[in-house]
Amino acid sequence: MQGNLMDRSASPGLRPGDEVGKEEIVGAVVALDRWINFPTAKHDRDQWLPRLKLIEAELNTQPGIRTEVLSWPVLSQQFGSR
Repeated sequence: MQGNLMDRSASPGLRPGDEVGKEEIVGAVVALDRWINFPTAKHDRDQWLPRLKLIEAELNTQPGIRTEVLSWPVLSQQFGSR
């Protein structure tokens, strides 16, 4: 094998061949939905937004990198959040 091709830590996430059951995927989606829609979610998002804007500004100074922090209404429309 070449270099880090088999190094699982090199690229985290799910890939073809990973043994992940549908129950685990559904569980992750439900947990994310509950976290996003938790009563304090707006406060949490408001706290994170300035930090995300700083990260975005720094990344956008790098050649070949373009980032955009989406506002919550855009995300909720895009992903069907309540």
